[in-house]
Amino acid sequence: SSHGDCEVPKRYQVNPQLGAWVRRQRDQYRLKKEGSASYMTPERIEKLNKLGFAWSLKRSEGAPVSVASWETRFQEFCLYIQKYGDCLIPRDFPDNPQLGAWVHTQ
Repeated sequence: SSHGDCEVPKRYQVNPQLGAWVRRQRDQYRLKKEGSASYMTPERIEKLNKLGFAWSLKRSEGAPVSVASWETRFQEFCLYIQKYGDCLIPRDFPDNPQLGAWVHTQ
């Protein structure tokens, strides 16, 4: 992956088909969690979770975030601490903007 994450927006201009596919996965996952008819299976959920699939890209307080993407950011956070000896990651950290944003929402 050129971006290092599975946080594909639903309107992904670089690859609209991928964005549409990701939106369908999220919609089907939501339906399954609500107990509605869905083609999302436990096996598909497991495969997507192993990739670090972001079930939601909502960033507001209390919004759901995929467990896998949280674990990925946590691992990156630990590596930052090992490398720099502190946890003072700037919000606009140029080496990993997603990590900088993540730290400031925890």
